[in-house]
Amino acid sequence: MNLNLQGEDFMKISDTTKSKLIAAGKRALHTMAQAALGAIGAAVTFDEVNWIAVGSAALLAGVISFLKSIVIGTPEVSDTNEDGEEINKAYDGEDGK
Repeated sequence: MNLNLQGEDFMKISDTTKSKLIAAGKRALHTMAQAALGAIGAAVTFDEVNWIAVGSAALLAGVISFLKSIVIGTPEVSDTNEDGEEINKAYDGEDGK
C-alpha cells in the first residue's frame, strides 16, 4: 500500500463532504439552542437557572446531534456517485436488501 502523505491531494476534502459537515454543524447548533432553552425554561426564575446544567445539556445535545448527522446523514445534502447521480439509500422492503 502506497500512501501519499505529501502534496496537494493530502487532506483534500470533497465539496460534498464539506456540505455534509456544514449541515451537520448547523443542525448541532440548532439542537444546542433548543436544549439550552429547555433547560432555562425549567427554572422558575432567572436567578434559579443552573448555568452549568444548561451548558452541559446543550453541549451533550450538540455532540449527539453532530455524530448522529454524520452517521445517518442529513436530508439537506444528497449523496451522489461519481457521475453526479443521486444515490437512493432508502430501504423499500421489497427486494430484501
